[in-house]
Amino acid sequence: MGKRVIKGALVGLLFLATGCFRSCTQPSRSEMTAEQVVEAYLNAAFSIKSVEDKKNLLAYATGDLEIAIAGATEETFRKAYVERRYTTLESFSIVGRRDRTPHETEVTFQLVYRELPEFTTDDKDATLITTLNTVAMDKAPDGWRIRSVIGAKSTFDFPLSVESRITGVK
Repeated sequence: MGKRVIKGALVGLLFLATGCFRSCTQPSRSEMTAEQVVEAYLNAAFSIKSVEDKKNLLAYATGDLEIAIAGATEETFRKAYVERRYTTLESFSIVGRRDRTPHETEVTFQLVYRELPEFTTDDKDATLITTLNTVAMDKAPDGWRIRSVIGAKSTFDFPLSVESRITGVK
């Protein structure tokens, strides 16, 4: 019985240490760089499970973006974030940053993800989508916030239909 208690205590300490390490090594909200705020916003967006999670996005928004998110109806928000059709985030990268003033910057990032068509849940039918987005950001007393999306380009790589798939030549 004593060994179980000790083992349980060690496992508990390990979880506490891991949690402290993660939270202690991450910068506070006000210390985050503009790029870190963009990444945190995207993590929040890809992690939404319910309409109540809207507040997680609003924490990183200001201006037009804040107005758009706050003003979205429950149904619109649910379709955009909760009942999303994307399956996996393939990659995320910061492409560039352009400082306009000490309190205004633009961050360009690329996302690559897969989105399922409405008629199936089979991953082989998923479209590969690559988006290149630029967001305008303002620095507030509590840190950087995304004001608006000022540029977006997307490419769509659709899977070939069964009839179009090339098979080996005999």
